[in-house]
Amino acid sequence: MRTFPLQLPDQLVTSRLRLRPYRLDEASALLSMLSALTGQTRRDLPTQLAALKTGKCAEAYLRHCLLQWFTRQRYTLAITQRNDAELLGHLELTALDSTAAYEIGYLIGNSRQGQGFAKEALQAVVGFARKDLHAEVLLIRCCPDNIASIRVARACGFQPLPPTEPQLSATGINEGDGFLHFMHRLPPST
Repeated sequence: MRTFPLQLPDQLVTSRLRLRPYRLDEASALLSMLSALTGQTRRDLPTQLAALKTGKCAEAYLRHCLLQWFTRQRYTLAITQRNDAELLGHLELTALDSTAAYEIGYLIGNSRQGQGFAKEALQAVVGFARKDLHAEVLLIRCCPDNIASIRVARACGFQPLPPTEPQLSATGINEGDGFLHFMHRLPPST
C-alpha cells in the first residue's frame, strides 16, 4: 500500500520550466494549445484530451484533474516557462492500482517542440515521483512513429520493454495495443 507525505510540493521548478497543477482560469489556454496541435501530436492525444472541444469541457476537465490531484489518483501538470505563465505543455502522472507504479504521459505544444522542454519536464517528474511519491516503477507508452517521444523517454533513463509481454497501464493490462512501452525502475529515495 502506498504511503504519502502529508504535503506535496505545489510546483516543480527546473532551470527553464515550472510544472504545477492547472488553475481553472487556464481552461482556454489548454484548449488553445490542444486546438493548435497538428499531425502526429494531435493523432497521439489521449481520448480525454482529444475530446476537449469547448471552454466548458476544458474547465470541467481541469476540475476533474484537481480532484484527482487531491485523491492522488493522477497528477496533471501545466508545463509553463519558469518566469511567466505561458502554457508550453501538459503532463500527467497516473497511479496504477495499489502498487508503487505510475504511468506518465506528456505533450509539448507545436510551437515549442524540439527545444528540450519535454526532457526537462520528464526529468523533474521522475525526481518528484521518486522523492515525493516513493514510486518504484514508471511507465511510458509511445506510438512507434513518435521518434521524439521515444528519444525523450530513453534520454531520461526509460528502457524499452519487450513487445510480447503484457503491459500494465492506467487502463489495465494491454496486450498488443500498438504502443511501444518503456519502463524506468527507480532506486529507493533516501
